[in-house]
Amino acid sequence: LAGCGSARDYITLAALPSSTVLAPSNLGAPILAYTPHRALAGPYHRNTAGNLATLDMLMADPDEAERLIRAAGVTLVAFCPGNNETKFLADAAPGGLLAALASGRTPAWLKPLSPADAALIVYRMQ
Repeated sequence: LAGCGSARDYITLAALPSSTVLAPSNLGAPILAYTPHRALAGPYHRNTAGNLATLDMLMADPDEAERLIRAAGVTLVAFCPGNNETKFLADAAPGGLLAALASGRTPAWLKPLSPADAALIVYRMQ
């Protein structure tokens, strides 16, 4: 997972109170393994609703993404800049939330909780 495969990459996220995390689907399993959180998406064929909701949120423009995220009750957003899925989704939706985050543009409704150079970048909804 290009820098997001070890437990140490999830230290910041693991220290936060249990919540639901929006992250690219291939980060779902490590989020479940290394933190107390629920992952909205994961690489599981029976999680169609969560995976589709995640794609909608990450690829939507930031204003629409905020609406979708709040409606789903998600309070944390995370992504790994070096992750192949991050790159794929950001390229597929250059006006989307994930592309904005990957390029360092953080919407006002997200508060960064990790250093900008961390393997896993974590935000809290404000």
